[in-house]
Amino acid sequence: MYFGLSEEQEFFQESLLKYLNDAAPVESIREYANGNHENLTQDIHQGLLDLGVNALIIPEDFGGLGLDLLFAAAVSQSLGSGIAPATYIGSHIMAPLAIMEAGSGDQKDEYLSAMANSKMRFGIGVTEFIGAREDAGIVLESGKASGRTLFVIDGGEKTIWPPCGFIPGCKTYVCPNGCRP
Repeated sequence: MYFGLSEEQEFFQESLLKYLNDAAPVESIREYANGNHENLTQDIHQGLLDLGVNALIIPEDFGGLGLDLLFAAAVSQSLGSGIAPATYIGSHIMAPLAIMEAGSGDQKDEYLSAMANSKMRFGIGVTEFIGAREDAGIVLESGKASGRTLFVIDGGEKTIWPPCGFIPGCKTYVCPNGCRP
């Protein structure tokens, strides 16, 4: 039994690494870390969208590529070795998985299609369901999520907070239309 990447996965990974080596060489990352090259993250994110990273695991019925989590792992490895200051796990893996597992048919139609076509960008906020902290929780007011959380993954300006109903006790937060890019 073979436990490595397939030829397609290796090709996709190599294409992504080539893009990152061209778009984000170490010199550019250093400039970004020193406060220069402010548009680097937006440029890299757009390049990743052009490569189809946003549609990677979204089923073809919703405009995605319909690939598996091993492809997602290969992309994650490339982003790490390419030192890419870009959102990925929350926006392009966790959010679509949450919607695919827990979303209604209407939510899947709306959100997965919009994600696959780069019309919507999601973030994930995780808080304690059972914890020692008082007042732990995420609150959505005026299109912004706030509160005490363990962490927020890929959150930022114009972020949509997806449903996460497959986690017991989790509440659903979806920004109003004003949050959409």
